[in-house]
Amino acid sequence: MVGIFNNNGFVLVQVGAAKLSKDFGKEDFMGAFQFAMTALSITSRIMNGTCMVNVKHFTRIILVSILSLASLLLISLASYMADLHPDQGYWFWVAIGASVLTGLACGLGEATFLGFLKGFPSYTVAYVSSGTGFAGLSGSLTQLGLQTAGFSN
Repeated sequence: MVGIFNNNGFVLVQVGAAKLSKDFGKEDFMGAFQFAMTALSITSRIMNGTCMVNVKHFTRIILVSILSLASLLLISLASYMADLHPDQGYWFWVAIGASVLTGLACGLGEATFLGFLKGFPSYTVAYVSSGTGFAGLSGSLTQLGLQTAGFSN
């Protein structure tokens, strides 16, 4: 479950990147969502290993939760506001900034959770890895469910 919760937001933004960029009228910038998430995911893993060594796992998990929630709320807000005010192009950049938070959260979360498992039997790493893989299916099904329910055009 940890792998699913950690990576579901990442997959949601990846699956919805083409639609998001089209909704904002910035089809040529679809890759910006992917790049922002991936680059910051790598950066957060480096930060975790260098700057956050003395930060407790519980504190990091709270930070990951806040970043994940904030990123999804900001993308939702940006999409909603872009529908109300299509002439204001800066909402696209708010959504890109939110995808940066998604990348930070997922990268930091994965490094944190795997580091936390050092005190558990080695086979528990497979559980988290399976959840990470299953997040691809879970995130895609979540996006499909949102579209079917009419929450995403």
